Amino acid sequence: MDNQADISIIRPDLLRMLEPAEKPIRVNGVGGVQLVVNETGNLQDFFRVYVNVQTKANVLCFADVEDLYKITYNQGTSFTIHLPKRDIVFRRRNKLYMADFVEHYGHVLAA
Repeated sequence: MDNQADISIIRPDLLRMLEPAEKPIRVNGVGGVQLVVNETGNLQDFFRVYVNVQTKANVLCFADVEDLYKITYNQGTSFTIHLPKRDIVFRRRNKLYMADFVEHYGHVLAA
């Protein structure tokens, strides 16, 4: 989960209902890496996100999640997204906050 991201981009193995994007977008990453993204998919319990197999990390836009769900912040430890049926915890690992979706959903979805 990234509070500086203005889009969400996820690898396809976590998504359902992949389809072409309305128009391709260019995503610029740290270090000058640029991806052309032309597909979207549904992330369970969340919303449509951009899809790309080349992304080095799954990035979930903090602001988009915050617009849907209450988020609790435990400084230096975690962010917890309070979904209707369960919570998803993004734990701090080094300088990033990450969640293990296999832990929360029990599997990785097939593309």
